[in-house]
Amino acid sequence: MAGIQIDGVNNKIDFDDDADTSISSATDDTLVFEIAGTNAHSMTSSLVDFNTPVSISMTAAGDTLTLKSTDAGAEAGPQLVMHRESGSPADNDVIGRIRFEGEDDASNKTVYAQLTSQIIDAGDGSGGSEDSTFQLEVFNNGALRRIFDISGGTSGQGEIVFNQPNQDMNFVVESSSNSDALVVDAGNDRVHMFNTDGDRGKLCVEGGGTAGASAAYGIKRGSLSGTIGISSTGDVTIVADDNEVRAQDSAGNSTIISPHNFEMIPDGASEELAWAYYSRRGDGEGDYDNTKYVNVDMAKVVRSLENLTGEKFIYTGIGNTDDGSTVTQNKLKQLEDRIAALEGN
Repeated sequence: MAGIQIDGVNNKIDFDDDADTSISSATDDTLVFEIAGTNAHSMTSSLVDFNTPVSISMTAAGDTLTLKSTDAGAEAGPQLVMHRESGSPADNDVIGRIRFEGEDDASNKTVYAQLTSQIIDAGDGSGGSEDSTFQLEVFNNGALRRIFDISGGTSGQGEIVFNQPNQDMNFVVESSSNSDALVVDAGNDRVHMFNTDGDRGKLCVEGGGTAGASAAYGIKRGSLSGTIGISSTGDVTIVADDNEVRAQDSAGNSTIISPHNFEMIPDGASEELAWAYYSRRGDGEGDYDNTKYVNVDMAKVVRSLENLTGEKFIYTGIGNTDDGSTVTQNKLKQLEDRIAALEGN
């Protein structure tokens, strides 16, 4: 080997006898690196242009590549830019990808995960119509699968999609004290919160009480709130913290489910634990004064029927013990006895 050869005419330094590995500067302010007859890369004061793939290899674990900026300003730095400078950009072009590779048990190189960016709509250059997607893929059940997509869309209506290929992969959110705070069970088409029981329908929320923070569901509108919970004995309970619980049908009839509202009855409830029927029709929020209503003291109706027939319909007590109250009147029987007495005379 003759050693390093300097070609002053062509501004070139050759490092081997066949002159196929060299550094040259045929263009002002540019260095060209040639290795084995191939233009490997070129360098200017602001650009290093690699014409072949570049690998950085090290034998020890640790940081392999570090980008460092000493700028003291407020702008972002350092920055890593991946720019696909295509002469004919088109919809669905993949514009960048980062792969995470390793070997499997048989020493086969395997892509275990990758990040990909892709053009959805390349637009027309006027701006405002371009859309893209950013995808996360991981190896699952023997194949690389798209797990997470962040995509733009028409009219700015983008979306974030988990489990794009419809695989049996659950979406799980953990809290500080519960590993199943929110679970989308892909294999069973169910959603559950704070619960792993699989036989409670498509949506299941578990709570520890009937009201307040322990209830399964909380409902809030401004300062108004309510809860849906379940008691220790299995009773489903709806609690309106600030007003009544209502059900509204397609005809616009809004009926109170909690049967203890007597606000339209002049004398109020007829007795302790009396129950009522109360319903309104009309715009209860925007035009309450013009809504039609019906309000009935149902306990008073049944008491009147008891006094009419002498038969007991309402049972009261404490715990599981009946209070022993009886019906003291039987107006029909009294009327029958009076008629019989009159006929006898």
